[in-house]
Amino acid sequence: GKGGEDAHIICSGSNGCTISVVLDGVGGWSGVGIDSGLYSRTLARKIALEFELWADAQVKNGNRKQPHDQKPLLAILERAVAAV
Repeated sequence: GKGGEDAHIICSGSNGCTISVVLDGVGGWSGVGIDSGLYSRTLARKIALEFELWADAQVKNGNRKQPHDQKPLLAILERAVAAV
């Protein structure tokens, strides 16, 4: 690839939880006209937004603890991917 396909975020939510995400864009897609860097960066922003919305809802509901299962994270990722 041409470089710049990857993205990362570190996001601290209002509920005290932090998420760290690394997105490895696949530069080979540029050969078919797809900007994987744009996709990675957009997905990173969407994940951060969905995480912040989730964290705010946790605070509103009085829950400041980190989840003990992966279901909230999977739901955050699913919503972010669907929004890209």
